[in-house]
Amino acid sequence: MSSVTQRFRRMSSTSVEVPRWSLSKESEDDTRSGIDLWQSVQKTLLQIFQSEPGDPAQVKIDILDVNDTCRLLLCSELKNSIITRFQDSLLVKCLGIVLESLLVQPAEALLDKLANWWSHFYQRLIPLICMALLPVPTFGMTVRQICLQGFRDIVLIKLFSRLKTCLRDDEGIPIEIVQMLLVVQSIPETGSDQYRQTEEIAGLIIRPYLQNMRAIGMQLELEASEAQTSMSATPQVFGRRHWQGSHGSSTSHHDVSTSPTPHEGERSLRLGPVDESPTPSRENLARHC
Repeated sequence: MSSVTQRFRRMSSTSVEVPRWSLSKESEDDTRSGIDLWQSVQKTLLQIFQSEPGDPAQVKIDILDVNDTCRLLLCSELKNSIITRFQDSLLVKCLGIVLESLLVQPAEALLDKLANWWSHFYQRLIPLICMALLPVPTFGMTVRQICLQGFRDIVLIKLFSRLKTCLRDDEGIPIEIVQMLLVVQSIPETGSDQYRQTEEIAGLIIRPYLQNMRAIGMQLELEASEAQTSMSATPQVFGRRHWQGSHGSSTSHHDVSTSPTPHEGERSLRLGPVDESPTPSRENLARHC
């Protein structure tokens, strides 16, 4: 037997390496429903929010296991609603834990606690969530942008009134708060109430702060259209005619005054005062001559 034939047989007998995710849990996960798989992902991601910022005993998760579960989810009946479920349900629960820990803080400790949570969320939790949901395709906003928008709407907006009071003092503001407001403003969204409230908070500590010109332009256009609508709804006076009416009908009322007409005014200017004495007859003129 030639060496070429032996080499070919060895190559044909070599097994092809199958990716890890296709073999792990294959026998036990192929019968699990999409709901069970999603609950497993939800339980894992909720664990990383249980530990406080700075806690040395941080919860560690197996990213590869979460990736495997997400890939199985893409083959289930929930494949088209994974991101929607994450944004509307899972992220709300996770950030609700953050909000609860901030609501119990006194006013003098709120900014420091918020700065710690922001650093923990931005530097550790967002990267973990992005890596865990890496196999899931997104449309429109990325997972990172969804997390930032959720932090703004669920945490910052709920603390809006308290933050305005705390941020009026220019001294003692952590630098993490400035970073938080600048990063949250990077979300590609304009015109919403949450966006305008975040801009109002940012304008208190970032100086000079250039607001979003597009949002301001939309607001000015809205005010201009409202003003034009109100002007068209009120009766207007054009010259000497007062136009008004209902159901599209209009009536005119002429202004009657005793002021001289333009021709009378010209005559009075040219000829001076008018002499109203009677004109003498020819007989009287001949008699005087």
